[in-house]
Formats: sequence, structure tokens, C-alpha cells
Amino acid sequence: MDKYDAGKYGDADLKLFALPLMLGNVFQQFYTVADTAIVGKILGVDALAALGTVESINWLVLGTIQGITQGFGILVSQQFGAKKEEALQETIFSCVLSGSSGGDFIYRWYSDRITWFGRDFTGSC
Repeated sequence: MDKYDAGKYGDADLKLFALPLMLGNVFQQFYTVADTAIVGKILGVDALAALGTVESINWLVLGTIQGITQGFGILVSQQFGAKKEEALQETIFSCVLSGSSGGDFIYRWYSDRITWFGRDFTGSC
């Protein structure tokens, strides 16, 4: 890790650092393709249309969450680069607390509205 925070890093090091981020996006695309293929073949056209309807909402939520967590990463990186150990611990704690609180809020909001369409989907998979 010393070569990243010392200010001397090469192009190859930066690409190696970014590789997991790019692979995560590629695997998310694979998941979407596999999900579409399975739903289309097994469940039929109506289910595939429903999946297509909510896919953009799914990407909106995932993109928002990725943006927020990247923002957390920026805050943590700034404290780490400044070598402020106490501020780094406080920042990490704040990020974990706000992420957990946000996740809990979204879960509770969603679980209250899951019966909007007259059918209880909880526990059915």
C-alpha cells in the first residue's frame, strides 16, 4: 500500500487497482443477461415484460448506492492520505452507520409497500 499513498505510482498500478471495480460491473451485466434468459425461457413472456419494466428501477437503485459508497470511499481516502488516524476511524464509523441506517430505512419502506398490488410476496420465492 505504500506505493499508492507515497505519490509515486505507475499506469499499470492504477489499472490493477481499478480492475476489481470494472470486473464488478461486468459481473453485474452477466447477472442481468442470465436473469433475462432464465425468466424468458422458464417463466414466459409476461414475466419477461415485468422484468423489463423494473430493470431500469433496479439500475437506478444500484447506481445510487454505488455513487454513495464511492463518496464514502473518497472521504476515507482523504483521511487516510492525510494520516489522520482518529478522523479516519470517525469517518469509517460514520460511513458504516449511515449506510446501515439507509439500508434499514429502505428495507422497512419497501417491506411496507410490497403488498401494493393486492398480493403478499413476502416469503414466496
